[in-house]
Amino acid sequence: MITYERLRELLTYDNSTGKFYWINDRGGRAKSGFEIKPSGKFASVQLDGKTYKCHMLAFLYETGKYPDVHISHANGDSSDNRFSNLEENKYWGMKCELSQEILKEVITYNRETGDMRWRVSTSARSIKGSAVGSVNENRVSVHVLGNRTRLHRLAWLYEYGYLPDTDIDHVDTNPQNNAISNLRLATKKQNRENVRLPNKNNQAGYRGVFFSKKDNLFIAKITHNYKSISVGYFKSAKEASDAYIKAKRRLHEFNTM
Repeated sequence: MITYERLRELLTYDNSTGKFYWINDRGGRAKSGFEIKPSGKFASVQLDGKTYKCHMLAFLYETGKYPDVHISHANGDSSDNRFSNLEENKYWGMKCELSQEILKEVITYNRETGDMRWRVSTSARSIKGSAVGSVNENRVSVHVLGNRTRLHRLAWLYEYGYLPDTDIDHVDTNPQNNAISNLRLATKKQNRENVRLPNKNNQAGYRGVFFSKKDNLFIAKITHNYKSISVGYFKSAKEASDAYIKAKRRLHEFNTM
């Protein structure tokens, strides 16, 4: 491992630009005063037979110690090795059990909008300042320090300090609206009942409404306690939908239709 003293014998470093320069000629492209050019995603240089990443050398050059944790680029640009853009990051690649305290160290959460951002970079895909998570089946899922979970569950942990054993329901039925006011504890049954949109294969355009070719009428059906209940037959899809909503409000306590 190169030492602080040896590094300063070989290179000069401009902490305002993040660039390194050779002090003496060392053959080939390593000429006195020449800038070390980046190669690959991270700028690197070979010194005394070993290859070092320039951002790690920058930290050594400025602090006198070679970092024993990951050094992140605060702005996400791995070519920007200004010292002000470098920060020690113990959470990079870490895997641990999530707690409210740890979560608040790696993520910011806007309780009014539900927006979550990385407070620090934890991997190449989780960069400081970027949005947390990716949409999967209309819900936002995320990997945090080795834990795969949903964004609405992280929001609950962030606000209340625990992860519930029950489901967490989105009041407005929008799984991407993770404002804390839109989240509430629910059983699986309650969570399933708070749905507004029709199923993908529904051709009537209304939830709980189906067209019967045999009767040439629209049928309204609702599921309650795992049983399908017929609400009635109607001449129009709108009439069937109105009847379905009326039944849903009576039978499904968590519904918001």
